[in-house]
Amino acid sequence: MNLISLEFSIFLIGGIVIYWSMPEKYRYLVIFVQNIIFLVSYNFISLIMLFIIASVTFILGKKYKKYKNGVFTVLGVIFVLLMMVLCRLNVKIYNDQIVFVVGLSFWGLQAISYLLDLYMGKTMPEYHFLDYCIYLSLFINLTSGPIERADSMIPKIRLGGGGGWKLFVHGCEEMLYGLFLKLVVGERLALIVNYVYNHISDFAGVTMLAAVVAYSI
Repeated sequence: MNLISLEFSIFLIGGIVIYWSMPEKYRYLVIFVQNIIFLVSYNFISLIMLFIIASVTFILGKKYKKYKNGVFTVLGVIFVLLMMVLCRLNVKIYNDQIVFVVGLSFWGLQAISYLLDLYMGKTMPEYHFLDYCIYLSLFINLTSGPIERADSMIPKIRLGGGGGWKLFVHGCEEMLYGLFLKLVVGERLALIVNYVYNHISDFAGVTMLAAVVAYSI
């Protein structure tokens, strides 16, 4: 599902309408279902990998809290890194399309940050599996981040939009600002960057430096 498409716009707007139509205590289920639909729209293996990593790190997080043993943290980090490497090494081509695990780096590193925060005492273990899955796989963040800390993100998931209309409007403003940066600023700079990178021999150092800076923006 392309983020810049009519399909995604309908998916997002429909989700927002359903989310605000639901009682607060059930709104997290709307986000959970949307996350699943978003992953499955790419491939089913992404959903399977999410549940594997989420299940293992969720259990190890609770084990660490119970036994205060850093071995559980180390095991969790090694497991996530191993899964990330194995998935990268086993990218498949099916019907002339590359099949890969969508957002693996994002929610893999987010799972690691959760385990490390637990170890350093910066957050408490999560006991609600669906909330934890939503935290790892929030589809809005999935392809471009940022990586959120559990103690910041999970309470917002539980809030269920309890911040009211003012926070909703603020969120829409932030989203529109992000789209402006992406579609107006980013896409325009991409034209310059692509042209320079495709004709490297035609440009001097200053132009190349400007292209590198534009790429970082």
